[in-house]
Amino acid sequence: MTTKQLLLTALESHRREYLSGEALAKQFNISRSAIWKAIRELRQEGHDIEAVTGAGYRLAAGSDRLSAEGILAHIKTPLLHLDDLRVLQTTTSTNQVAKQMAAKGARHGALVVAEEQTAGRGRMGRSFFSPNSTGLYLSVLLRPAGSAAQAALTTTATAVAVSRAIFKWSGRRVGIKWVNDLFYNQRKICGILAEAATDMQTGHMESLVVGIGINLSTSADEFPKDIQSTAGSLFSAADHPMPPRNHLTALIYDQILDLADPPDPAHFISEYRANCFIIDQPVEVIRIGQAPETVIARDIDAAGGLVVERADGSCLTLNSGEVSLKPFLGKEL
Repeated sequence: MTTKQLLLTALESHRREYLSGEALAKQFNISRSAIWKAIRELRQEGHDIEAVTGAGYRLAAGSDRLSAEGILAHIKTPLLHLDDLRVLQTTTSTNQVAKQMAAKGARHGALVVAEEQTAGRGRMGRSFFSPNSTGLYLSVLLRPAGSAAQAALTTTATAVAVSRAIFKWSGRRVGIKWVNDLFYNQRKICGILAEAATDMQTGHMESLVVGIGINLSTSADEFPKDIQSTAGSLFSAADHPMPPRNHLTALIYDQILDLADPPDPAHFISEYRANCFIIDQPVEVIRIGQAPETVIARDIDAAGGLVVERADGSCLTLNSGEVSLKPFLGKEL
């Protein structure tokens, strides 16, 4: 690691403490002037570093720049290699980068994080608005042993993983809209997109990229007009500064590797069901090639399928497709 990387790792690992320049110089076996030079470079890169005479340096409470050092300081799952972690200022799509890494042999657990996406994508070809520095956009590469059918269950597990991570990070509970959207205060704040690469001869997945986009502090007027009535953020301008996004990234990563590697429904379906706010609500089912149908959502089955009751009283289990709320009668979240 460079001096700058070593220093940033130390500051991220002790965010609430002042670290003296003298102690840091001794720890890294370098001069005090080298510490000051690294501090200056980190500040130029956008890290807000406080300095107090006699106490030392620390990251300011509002310092929130994504970094590999900041993420690794919080990750508990010992799977992530530094050369399989990419933190990007701008990219087209973290899923696209992760798929390219997979094709080049990146290992299970590789992680891509970006401050901004210029071509973020959601399900069914939709775009995902991904402005700079007000959200969190990441993709995790998995090398599962199962078949492509496992991808849907991984998406279900990821919804629980992200909701758990958000609660641990912020203390705020989010609701799940089947299959893969997270809501807060009746607004969509998160989408999940899982994309599998399958061996056509065996039917087994060679890789599965799980992409997550979260609106954290995007203001209402920043969203495109066509989604302003449905999109929202976890934090508003009136809220206190958010906790560091590096910490949230690490929490999400650890939860995904815990719940989705491989996905065992026994570990998350009951939690998914409890947080799915469309249960016992009327929903409009939109499936490719079929007319929309209004039904009542009744349950989530053991495989993550949505059990719905049709107008004639019969039940149907949905394993794919799109659910649109009509009208929105979800619980207050």
